Amino acid sequence: CIRDRDIGLHVPLVASCPGLIPFGGGGNVRSYEGLVDVTDVFPTICEAAGIAIPNPESCDGISFWSQLCGAPGEPRKVIYTWYNGNIPATDQSRTLRYAFTKEFKRYAPHPNFPKGRFFELRTDPMEQDGDWGSARRPRQGLRCLRVRRPR
Repeated sequence: CIRDRDIGLHVPLVASCPGLIPFGGGGNVRSYEGLVDVTDVFPTICEAAGIAIPNPESCDGISFWSQLCGAPGEPRKVIYTWYNGNIPATDQSRTLRYAFTKEFKRYAPHPNFPKGRFFELRTDPMEQDGDWGSARRPRQGLRCLRVRRPR
């Protein structure tokens, strides 16, 4: 079931560690509805193995080991990402940068969309209804969706 346009970003992740990660039991599958980014895999594996992350200040990932072990909570609230259409990394002119939560998605300004774009994923998961104008854009809770340029 395709629920939104980020098809390549929304892929299954299967984790198994008998005795530590609980299974659904009785043929049930256990799932986690929180946000997980590919950058979160490294710190999660490090925490599971009891290994300190070298240079933790340079790591963008957030461990979700506690959630794999059954703890409640969602450590990641926002995912910041980019897509360059497989053009050389030296050419940043067409790179799409965006940030999203489970509810909203904000694209940074781009040559095709100089003002950027904004979507409410709860009601428009396929981004088909057009982006919201600034008059409709909700203000609360969206400061985290400022899309930043890479350092």
